[in-house]
Amino acid sequence: MNRTTGLAFLLALGCAGPWASAQANSIVVNSTADTGSACTLRNAIDNANSNTQTHSGCAAGSGADTITFDPGVFASPQTITVGSTLPGLTDPATTTIDGGNLVTVSGGDAVQVFWVGDLSTGAGSAVFRDIEITHGNGDGYGGGMFMTGTTLELDHVTFSNSTASFGGGGFFTQGGTTTINDCVFAQNTMSSGTGGGLSNSGAVVVVRDSTFTGNTASSGGGGIFTGYGGSVTVTNSTFSGNSVGYYGSAIRNFKGTAMTLDYVTIAGNSTTYFSGGALDVEQDATISISNSIVAGNTYGDCRRASTPGSGMTDAGNNFFGDTTCNGVASGDPMLGPLSYTGGLTPTMVPVAASPVIDTANCEAAVATGQRGVARPQGAGCDIGAVEVEASIFADGFELPGG
Repeated sequence: MNRTTGLAFLLALGCAGPWASAQANSIVVNSTADTGSACTLRNAIDNANSNTQTHSGCAAGSGADTITFDPGVFASPQTITVGSTLPGLTDPATTTIDGGNLVTVSGGDAVQVFWVGDLSTGAGSAVFRDIEITHGNGDGYGGGMFMTGTTLELDHVTFSNSTASFGGGGFFTQGGTTTINDCVFAQNTMSSGTGGGLSNSGAVVVVRDSTFTGNTASSGGGGIFTGYGGSVTVTNSTFSGNSVGYYGSAIRNFKGTAMTLDYVTIAGNSTTYFSGGALDVEQDATISISNSIVAGNTYGDCRRASTPGSGMTDAGNNFFGDTTCNGVASGDPMLGPLSYTGGLTPTMVPVAASPVIDTANCEAAVATGQRGVARPQGAGCDIGAVEVEASIFADGFELPGG
């Protein structure tokens, strides 16, 4: 599957963000094959790790390497299918893999795709941008990617159709710091564990301007599972169409983990059993929610496993569908369907009569909504991931059948 077919807008859009492009050393992949004497992606990673010319078909690695793709070979979208997990990115100097929005790397539903960091030392730093990671099979953890290094930045990355058994169908991290900008996690699956899209065990994770949709997990965290310490901050992001058997169809937060949600939309997620809710917090974990929509999810919007009110903080200017999130029930936020309505990732745009418009607290640190529209557009900022501009209604946007 390439970035222009399948999953319609989700995979075509991917994610994007503002980044600098410092290239200390360039290694150019010139083959769509997995192995061979040419500069394959596998050979390029080996050279970057060793800081030598281990494979003569690729330039030698040297410090902070940037792996790019030959514009002749990759003039149109191409898929590289790997027969085994690619070499772990273990160079302490940051290795960047830039797919140019034309490269998909697939595990063929058989193998995990990427690994970042050295499992024994934790060494390894990487940046991924403009690339799709798909059809990985992590067996245990991280179908699309496993992270155990120091720092990882994901800009313009789509994780799709990957699976694992215990944690992180799309992506799993167990250490360091991961920053996720403008990304899409779609149709990833956890067959028997937690975290359909993303699973975090004790790491620091920052998510901005991203969408989680169609991800599933059996026992918690259809979109995100986080647990065992660490922290997660989510800003300007959308969770819709994720599902679990029980415990947090969008997010599950477990065992001493701190989470902050600001300008987030969580709607249309579902659980199979009664002990559900889109947000689940338990065993000394905490979730602070501000300027966010949590409404229209099956079996309640939130689940708090201990004393009612503990672990879940209404930090203000939220719109809740019911009282389960330790706040006042506000009703129907009147959102449009998850779709592409401008910007870089799919979102749910409030309709003109929505009560979430102009009722959030404007924050200088969150100057735009998920679609890149400046805040505010009216008398105040809008609750949720989207800041609505008047022109979108002039263009005829409305709810289906409205």
